[in-house]
Amino acid sequence: MFMYDPSLQPIVLSKLAQWGRLTESDLQTMLSPEQRVRLADDLLKDLEWDGLVTIQVIGDEPVISITERGRHWLDEQGGGHSPASPPPGAENGGPDSTSAQV
Repeated sequence: MFMYDPSLQPIVLSKLAQWGRLTESDLQTMLSPEQRVRLADDLLKDLEWDGLVTIQVIGDEPVISITERGRHWLDEQGGGHSPASPPPGAENGGPDSTSAQV
């Protein structure tokens, strides 16, 4: 059994801040192979215990969501994303999107 690496906390919270919520498998695919090995259930449980994320089982997989407290913690650590900058691909913007709506 591995202990988790606390340096993963801001990495995990940064991914969640970017996307809002992720399934555990999606979160793992966004991590490097080295980070995946170091990601332990204890890390997610500790983040939940600290009120930085919520974990809810939907279907057969945990879905992890960042809380406002988690966003605040991440901002204090200097790794936050502003709410005004959506994750890549999350916006329908672009020069053609307005002309298509007319």
